[in-house]
Amino acid sequence: TMMFFVLLFVLLMAAFSFSCALSFNIIRKTREIGLLQALGATPNEIALCFCFQGLLVGLLGNVGGFAIGRLVLEFRDSILSTLNFCLSGCSGLGLLNRYPHLPVRYEGGDILSIFLFANAICLFAGLIPAWRGSKIAPAQALRIEN
Repeated sequence: TMMFFVLLFVLLMAAFSFSCALSFNIIRKTREIGLLQALGATPNEIALCFCFQGLLVGLLGNVGGFAIGRLVLEFRDSILSTLNFCLSGCSGLGLLNRYPHLPVRYEGGDILSIFLFANAICLFAGLIPAWRGSKIAPAQALRIEN
């Protein structure tokens, strides 16, 4: 339960950072948004473009995180022995020497729920910037100089 809360806050901080990056992307693409609206795109279509971008980044981040996590778990014993060797002189880290092997258990349901939850947070993190991007007036957007 504690790991869930720690990872939840890490994920929320990452989602906030992603939302800020997507907001900056909308500011940078203001002229293109105005051009799309002038060509007939509705505000919902503009918002869907940015929501899709949030979902795509979330999917790529989840797949990359799963691959890196799986790799670290596969080589966890060699990583632990390397840490034990490098940090053997540190007095506060002597607890690592007690564990020559770290057990691990994969739960498919946990992995699926984390995958879905992280994608949902990335999708919701993109909603506010998408809403802001869809409210840009086309004439004002086309007048903005980069």
